[in-house]
Amino acid sequence: MKQKLIDILGHIRHPYLFLVIAMFSCMLQFEIWSFSNTDSAAIITALVIVQVLAVSCYWFPVQAALAILVFNGIGEYAIAGYGVFTSYMMFMALLILSYKLSNRGAAAVYVAMICYTILEGVLRPKFMPAQTVLAFCAGYTLIAVLGRFFRWNSERNRKYRQLLRVQSELRILRRDQMLAAHIHDTLSQKLSAISMIAQCQHTADGEDADAWRRIVEYSSAAQLDMRTLIRQLHDSGESEELQFDAFTRDLRAEIDEDEQYLRDNGFQGHTEVRIDEHAATTRVLQTSSVALMVVHEIYTNIFKHADFAQPYEVAIAISADGIRMDAHNTIADEGQVVEYGGSGLQSLTTVIRELGGTLESSAEGTQWRTKAFVPLQEAE
Repeated sequence: MKQKLIDILGHIRHPYLFLVIAMFSCMLQFEIWSFSNTDSAAIITALVIVQVLAVSCYWFPVQAALAILVFNGIGEYAIAGYGVFTSYMMFMALLILSYKLSNRGAAAVYVAMICYTILEGVLRPKFMPAQTVLAFCAGYTLIAVLGRFFRWNSERNRKYRQLLRVQSELRILRRDQMLAAHIHDTLSQKLSAISMIAQCQHTADGEDADAWRRIVEYSSAAQLDMRTLIRQLHDSGESEELQFDAFTRDLRAEIDEDEQYLRDNGFQGHTEVRIDEHAATTRVLQTSSVALMVVHEIYTNIFKHADFAQPYEVAIAISADGIRMDAHNTIADEGQVVEYGGSGLQSLTTVIRELGGTLESSAEGTQWRTKAFVPLQEAE
């Protein structure tokens, strides 16, 4: 029974209005039972109308409360004997208006009620003596203060709920960031090494060539999926600047990992990264995962086909419209230009072209050059 009552109360969208309407309606009913002069059809009709308006305050608080003030203000003079029953509904209307209106609106209604009460005392001193006027003014003051307290408490609760929601979103964002960092730290470097070794083995002939080819395809696809997941985790709930900063961090981390792997295998070279100051205004980097894959494949081709005795050079420039990559290295004596690039960059060429970018590779004497442009696209 208790739980059922709690469930019913939980469905009340406006608890303050419900409490005020129920309380003053009960007080009005007690007042009706206390008086015997409710046999008049006019008084009964007026009481039914004001009760309907009181219930309507739950859905139309301002309009119905104003209607109660006007109806009771006129009714207590137009209907003989009805003035005895107007006070509770007037208090309720003022309380609701003080709760729902702004500071100026609530103050205007309060001043109007005070002036109306004082005017009644002046015009009808026998019915409204000075003590009664003072009592009603004090009551209206307390009711107005109570209404503003309800308004303040409601606003405080709303802001508190917003704060809890923001804190919850922040915890989710931090969890996603930690998860993205964990995935990147534990899987990215190992998966990159597997992809490099697999692509290197794929160039060799033998009965395992087809198996190595499948490993290359699967590892490349897994890298792309992993980077997409990391980007989604980075982008969740972040501002535009944080998204761009997250991408640049991922890019530098990719470069550091790939260069470290090349240095571990005897290669020497240099990578230059330039970022245009206008690039940070880019809204969302939908193609960032593809760009990171191109960077990885460029270093993979250097590992497979470059002469480790000669330095390589990679230049990456990020502007407002896209990412440009330019890499060149000396071709090793045993390298085959026709097979240069394996299936890594070739598989990305179609994807990049569909995005509006370009990917070109060519031999210039003993030098091999790869140029790529990946546009930055805004999210729809």
